[in-house]
Amino acid sequence: MTGIQVLALLGFFGAVGLVSTATAVVILWPYVKRGSPPTLAKLLSINRAWSEFTGIELYLKKPKLPSLYGLRYIIIMWIMFTEIVNVVGFPYLREMLPLKELAISRGAHFITNSSLQYSSFIFVSAFIFGYFTEGKGLWTSIKYLIKKYFRIVPVVIVGTGMMVLLPLLDHKFLKGPVWGDILNNRTATCQTTWWRNVFFIQNFFHPSDTCLPETWLLCVEMQLIGLFTFLMGFTSSLREKSRTVQWIILSVIVSAGFVANFLQVYFYDLPPSWYLTLPDPDQKYEYFHLHLYKPWTHLSAFAMGFAAGLLCVERKKEGKSDADSGEIPYGKGVTRVIAWSFVAIVSTILIFGFHDWVMGDLPDPLIAGLFDGAHRIIWSVCHMIMLYFIVADLDEEFSISRSILGNKLIIYLGKLSLSAFISHPIVELLFFATQQTYIFSSPVTILYFIVGMLAFTYGISLFITIFFELPVAAIFKTRESTIVKEELFPKFNPHKPSTYHVNPLKSTNGDIEMKGKEHQIRL
Repeated sequence: MTGIQVLALLGFFGAVGLVSTATAVVILWPYVKRGSPPTLAKLLSINRAWSEFTGIELYLKKPKLPSLYGLRYIIIMWIMFTEIVNVVGFPYLREMLPLKELAISRGAHFITNSSLQYSSFIFVSAFIFGYFTEGKGLWTSIKYLIKKYFRIVPVVIVGTGMMVLLPLLDHKFLKGPVWGDILNNRTATCQTTWWRNVFFIQNFFHPSDTCLPETWLLCVEMQLIGLFTFLMGFTSSLREKSRTVQWIILSVIVSAGFVANFLQVYFYDLPPSWYLTLPDPDQKYEYFHLHLYKPWTHLSAFAMGFAAGLLCVERKKEGKSDADSGEIPYGKGVTRVIAWSFVAIVSTILIFGFHDWVMGDLPDPLIAGLFDGAHRIIWSVCHMIMLYFIVADLDEEFSISRSILGNKLIIYLGKLSLSAFISHPIVELLFFATQQTYIFSSPVTILYFIVGMLAFTYGISLFITIFFELPVAAIFKTRESTIVKEELFPKFNPHKPSTYHVNPLKSTNGDIEMKGKEHQIRL
């Protein structure tokens, strides 16, 4: 056992033991002493974490942006599903011909045309950042960045620790014949490069020399938020001129992102987007290392997401004044039909409209460069329209988007998205390293495999969220309870209903926040 493995093992059992001890103190305290348990014990207890995880009444009673949970969950599921298919690969399968024919069909482009979902994730992150820091100055943006870091880093550290500890499972009853080739090579990298994950800089290194390379997306998110924190924070201090300056800066950034993508794809002769059907592994890693994993590749999408957040805040303010005058604040129904139709048609074209490229018949570098820069902007325009109307629908008595994206189950799963995103590559790695033979590729078998892998991933995610993410977040106050009781752990009285004071200014997520008056819910 290496030194870093000992450290990871001590950290893992220490954290679980601390949370378990805090929970025991909270439960046993009323039987030993009078009064409330120590604050630290309450913050670290499973009781609080579970209440935090299940505390969604405010989102259902008076939601502000619950649909973002659903949107983020769909994007994360899209990313995980694509990466599962990518990791499986044909070498693991027998009787591959039917599956291969399915994979190269046009209908499978939502998997094989596999870079648009990353732009969606970046866009939504930028939208949230712009929406909740608009016009509030540099210090608010800095606090947002700090909260974001301490919300993400505990889960990343847990995932890195799991990768370091996987070699300890080396046992003849568990490992398969490819254990060393699949698992040991990946985990050996984590033992020497784990520190990069703490500082979110692993996207600047080659994927083969990276621990949990899938976390490049979180690196790009944090790096761009850091850039825009100071860029937009300083301009917000200019008061009446700040909005004009911000729009000029955002326009320049969108243009710069287009030029950077065009030049990079053109001079390095890269494909116009990333397609899983491109067979050369070296080409895959080259594209990832040179282009996809870099923050400047996603500048346009992030800037447009930030702009969408500013627009929605401005439109919401205008809508309130228009409502007082009796006008319709968000336009007529026909406008929405046209806008949603535009989003559906353009998105369908971007996903399914370039079958020849997916099949390997790539265009020349000039066309590839123009497409790479332009399609990220067009995709972001569709998301701007979509989020604009999602926010507009929040004041409606009934909203289809809110009913679908903001329902109770989606909110629960949305809270687990971060942990699931970190843990799913570890689950995949362990699964294939323990295989004793090939997987038969019948559709039902593959369906069982995907569903089982996702179920196992979300089971581990719930454990990580309850024992690591929420307790650490409580200590650093990056999350506040949606539901706060008069007494955090009151004694049960069946003749007196419990009263929960709901503070909409606090949220169950560090970057999806709520506002409004204080409500009470009687149970």
